[in-house]
Amino acid sequence: MNKIKKILLLLGFALSVISTQADAAGWRTCSGNKITWDNDRTTMYINTYSMPIGSSWNLNFQYAMSEWNEVGGSDWKFYLGYDFDGTYNNSNGKNEVYFKYRPSESYLAVTKSRWECYWFFGTHEKYLESDVEFNTKYSWTTSTFNGWNTGSPYNFRLVALHELGHALGLLHSDGKPATMNTYYYNSGTVGHYNKIEPHGDDRYGLRILYRDSSTDRDLSVCRFRNTGGGSSTTNKVYTTSGNWVTSLSRGNSYDLYYTMENFSTQTETAKVNFYLSSNRYISTSDRYVGSTTWSMPAGAYATAKKRFTIPTNLTPGTYYIGYKADPNGSITESSESNNFVSLLHSITID
Repeated sequence: MNKIKKILLLLGFALSVISTQADAAGWRTCSGNKITWDNDRTTMYINTYSMPIGSSWNLNFQYAMSEWNEVGGSDWKFYLGYDFDGTYNNSNGKNEVYFKYRPSESYLAVTKSRWECYWFFGTHEKYLESDVEFNTKYSWTTSTFNGWNTGSPYNFRLVALHELGHALGLLHSDGKPATMNTYYYNSGTVGHYNKIEPHGDDRYGLRILYRDSSTDRDLSVCRFRNTGGGSSTTNKVYTTSGNWVTSLSRGNSYDLYYTMENFSTQTETAKVNFYLSSNRYISTSDRYVGSTTWSMPAGAYATAKKRFTIPTNLTPGTYYIGYKADPNGSITESSESNNFVSLLHSITID
């Protein structure tokens, strides 16, 4: 006699302001099998009452969808649809995207996913629905996120990218730079241009769920680092005794926190140079103050301190300190614009 067992499951993942959770990157399973969407794709239906066509909310949600679609080494695709009736529920088989006022809830946004997991002459599992809700209890913005403001109003595209990660099947990932960090601001933006895109760990997870044969080579840096849980902070310069400092002296040594990631589908031997610059745009023509090299598997990151010395012949003044991955262009990358970044705060050198 064959035993038939079918389970329909519903779970919401919320993005909030503070984290105490420390998970590894992951995904849901059913009897050991990864739960994914059929055909490595799904359609997100944007509610046009909440996010009218052509509005900044609508466009920024589409931008977030495209960032997941463009990850090399994966054939995952979000498709765009519209929901014109102004209603939404979690049992209609449509992935609906909308704003909703939830005054008693602490989350910024939540993804409500429904899937099936059952045995019938073998295990069967797949996603059925993932709705994304943004809580209008909080203020939102579509302005550039650069790290100066890490609270309200909250960056809509950063949160959208995170929730879409849940919608495609990724769980929270803490203790490393990841869009899927449990809590805002999810390891922040990438590179000088503050691009909102999946971090290395997110790409690794996406490739596990929806891998294809394509390849990609891409190193990136950012001015943020994970603090060990689901939260992030900006990288800074410290004295060798561990105190944050913005006034430095020639001839003295300091420690610089930096973050580099391997977005590639392969291991990279990654060099990073450190520079002092008169502006935020870090380039190899700026004043070189050191370098280091890492061997980084696909999806890996390095957050570390680099000790450097202020040159004694440097002209006193205001500077920016930053770093550039693959400074000599030895790796042919799909994107070079995320290879360099300056710290958020300027420094004064006397």
